[in-house]
Amino acid sequence: MKKMMKCVMVLAMVASMTGCGKETKTPTEPVEENTQIPNPFAECETIEEAEKIAGFDLVIPEKVPEGFNDKNISAIQNEMIDISYDNGEEKLCIRKGKGTDDVSGDYTQYDEISTVEVNNRSVTLKGSGDKINVAVWKDEDFAYSIVVNSGKVGIDSNVITDLVKGIE
Repeated sequence: MKKMMKCVMVLAMVASMTGCGKETKTPTEPVEENTQIPNPFAECETIEEAEKIAGFDLVIPEKVPEGFNDKNISAIQNEMIDISYDNGEEKLCIRKGKGTDDVSGDYTQYDEISTVEVNNRSVTLKGSGDKINVAVWKDEDFAYSIVVNSGKVGIDSNVITDLVKGIE
């Protein structure tokens, strides 16, 4: 009887030990990772500072559309300069980057795409209706872009072409 009692006690202890292990729960909702890609752009105080970081010069238009007063300047090391203007509701972005790939960052599918000649440059214009949102062009070593209100109402084509004329 003592032996049987010992066996029952040992079985009870083993059973209690296995019940005290870590409980694994299957999540009821999918687990999302919150990893973000670091921002490659360095904020700059001046265009000259951005040119140093990027390793090349950028000439911007002397005049931008009325109301676009707030200017932010940034650059990616040895790759790109980004000048963004804001009027509180709308945004205008001018970029110059090394290489000949589209540097606009605007992947919106626009209704209208056309090509025009501006200062001996073949410039692709994208927009909807009679308004233009994106102008992209390239030369031998650099790609350029102007983006206005990505995916929203753009601006007149003559305003865009005037901006293109002032960029080198």
